Amino acid sequence: WQYRGQPLTGAALAAWWCDPRTGVARSLGVMPKTPRMTFTPPQGGPDWVLVLDDAACGFPAPGRA
Repeated sequence: WQYRGQPLTGAALAAWWCDPRTGVARSLGVMPKTPRMTFTPPQGGPDWVLVLDDAACGFPAPGRA
């Protein structure tokens, strides 16, 4: 999966893979935003959703309040 870092704000992104079937989110950590970023989904399911947030906002993991 390749992301072109344009519409998201912030210099760093918090990245997660989320399994919508189970609600489990796996953190990829915080990384600097670059013009092109490549992500590889985890094994074990076809339904992974990539979630990218501006790290400065401090949002919790997907599925958490």
